[in-house]
This record gives sequence, structure tokens and C-alpha cells, in this order.
Amino acid sequence: MNKESTFLGPFRQSMPQRTGDGWGGKYEAHWADGLSAYGQTIEMFRVFMSELRPRTDIIVYPGCSTDISPSQIFSGRIIYVDTYKPAVKTLKKAGLEVYHQDATQYEPDEQIDIVISRRYGVLQNHAKLLDKLRDGGYILTDGAYEQQDDILHNTQLELIGVLRKDYTSSAFVLDRESPEDYFNEVETDEEFKQVSALFDGSEQGINIKLVSFKQAAGVVYEVTGKEDNILVEFRKIVDQVKEENLPNLDISLNFDEINKTLSKPWVENEPSPTEKLLLRHNLDWVMLRLPLKKMTGERFYVLRKVLG
Repeated sequence: MNKESTFLGPFRQSMPQRTGDGWGGKYEAHWADGLSAYGQTIEMFRVFMSELRPRTDIIVYPGCSTDISPSQIFSGRIIYVDTYKPAVKTLKKAGLEVYHQDATQYEPDEQIDIVISRRYGVLQNHAKLLDKLRDGGYILTDGAYEQQDDILHNTQLELIGVLRKDYTSSAFVLDRESPEDYFNEVETDEEFKQVSALFDGSEQGINIKLVSFKQAAGVVYEVTGKEDNILVEFRKIVDQVKEENLPNLDISLNFDEINKTLSKPWVENEPSPTEKLLLRHNLDWVMLRLPLKKMTGERFYVLRKVLG
């Protein structure tokens, strides 16, 4: 019998709901009896099921905490794994299959069809799970940027697409067109402008520290006087900033002006000309990262194990 018709139907109806603006934009969260489920995650899983029709006999969710979103949409055997005892106790009380174990050491007793990983280094840390993943099985992970090399160059895995929200239609989609562009930096001024228009808008739900085209253009003009070829010129300036080799800059930005731009004002040392340059354009050292060709908020990267 489908789990949703027994446990999850009543569970969903009884769970309080919260709607607000999260990192992924508009979201709906449900929670009850210490359990949680997330509307965007559930909708992305729904699209995954509809588009790829995967086998769902056995699904493993390492590092699950109290999130039971998979049980809201999948009907197979769902195995939850976590080291946090209160979370394990809560899931057991709800009648779910859960193991109190280090997810890096967990090894299922059968081949599995899907591994779900939220902000957890599944590729680096779960060799046992990957060994048990059936050929043609899937990994759904949302913490993939730091795993770029593993994803793009792993001969056992194929990047199928990215589950995300389409901000034009507000529908959730599986983007299968050039999914590697979610890892590749912009290469032209036109791409830079297009992507900046997306993450500059708070309504798009992308709230991350990246340089926008407008900011880069301002820095380029101030340092070089140039108004074109912004991406190339900005990269040169970033290299100079990192090497602390910018030419002498005469920037008249005093302490009062600086303090207005900072949540924790500097009170001890006068900023260097380079630091003043960044501050003038609402940048800081951690914001010298260029945007990627494709940007999105809440997402899951869909990887498929290559047939052996």
C-alpha cells in the first residue's frame, strides 16, 4: 500500500504551515511532532518522478535530521540515516525506518535506487552508498558546487539535469539543457548582464554574494576608465586585488562613509585604497566571485549512475 495513503495523508493535513521568503524564494514548510517537510523539495521530487520515472524500490536519505520530505512523494522503502539521537527518536516514533549511524559508514543490505543528499558531501563521503547504488540509479544532491570536480569528471556518474524553479512561470522544472553551466562562470559581458539581472532581483530567491555586472562595471571604470570589455578587465583587477598589486588609488572615502556600508563598523584601522574601492561598490573580499552561466535558488542536481 502507498505510504502516503496511510501515514502521510493525515500527517500533511494536520501539519501547521509556514510561508515566507527563504533562500530559495517563496516556500512552504510543514512541521508536526518534531517532523518537518518542505514544499519546494516535495515539488521538485514530484517533477523528478514525472520526468524520469525512476525505480523507487529503495531510497536512502543520509543526514536527514527530521526532514521527511521524501516520504511525502516516494512510495518505496525509504531509509533515513542520521547521527543525531533526538532526530532518530522522532522518526522512529513516527513509524519510519531510521538508523542511528554515521552516514559515511552506513551500508544498506540491498541495492538502492536513489540517494538523497541535502548539503552533505555524498560524493566524497558515501563510497559505500555509491557502491550499492544500482546501475541507472540516481543521486539527488543540493550541495554540489563544492563537489564540482566529482560531478563533472566522475566516470561513474552522469549529470542529467537540475531540478529548480522556473522564475518566469513559477513552475518547478528539470532543466536538462547544458546542466554543466550551473558550474561554469560567465564568459561574456552579455552572459554577465543576463545572469546579473536574475540574481539582482530579490524576488528571484537568489540571495548569494556574487559580483553583479553593474558592480564590476563601476570598479572597472574607476580603476581603468574603460566602459567596455567589462568581464575581462574585471578579472584582471581581481587578480591584482588578490596579489595586492593594484596601482595607487586616491579614493576619498572617509570613516563615516565606510561605517554606513558596514554592519560592524571598522574602528581601529584605516582601510587600504583597495578596500575602499570595494566598499564604494558594495563589495568585499568574499564577493569577488563571478556568477555562473546559470543561477538558481533552491535546487537539486540529478546524477545518474552510468550503466556498467
